[in-house]
Amino acid sequence: MRLKLDFCLNQYFSSNWYNGYLMAELIEINREPVELYKILKFYGLVGSGGEAKRIIDAGLVKVNQQAEMRKRRKMLAGDQIEFDSRLFELVLRGSN
Repeated sequence: MRLKLDFCLNQYFSSNWYNGYLMAELIEINREPVELYKILKFYGLVGSGGEAKRIIDAGLVKVNQQAEMRKRRKMLAGDQIEFDSRLFELVLRGSN
C-alpha cells in the first residue's frame, strides 16, 4: 500500500553546534500550514502520530523558543521546532 502525503519533508543538513550555537536542520514543506504532530511523525522524530501527540502533551517540544502543548498547532514556513536537543526550521519548497 502506498501512502500519498500532501506535504513533503526533506532534510538539508544535520544540526550541530557552531561557535556555541545550535545550527538548525531545515525541513522543507510544500504547503502550509502543517500540523505540528505530523511534522514530528513524518520526519521520523517519533515512531507514530500517537507518540508525537504524547510528547507534545508532555511539554517536550518547543516552537519558536516557547513550550508548545497544542498537538495540532498550525506550523508555517519560518517556524522553529526544538525537540530532543535538535533544532529544526521550516522552509516552504520553492521559496528563497
